[in-house]
Amino acid sequence: MSPLPLGESKARVPVEYRCFAGQVHPFVLLAGLIDAAHDARRMIGKRLREAFA
Repeated sequence: MSPLPLGESKARVPVEYRCFAGQVHPFVLLAGLIDAAHDARRMIGKRLREAFA
């Protein structure tokens, strides 16, 4: 999993794309079953903390 550079959407909000290859669409909800979900949740939490700091 390697992030692409931060960018900006057409709506002028910052975006970051990360691909969790081989994962099913709702994998983030399955943290008890899928290890990559923990990484995704940590990344999401970090970005939310940064955005609302």
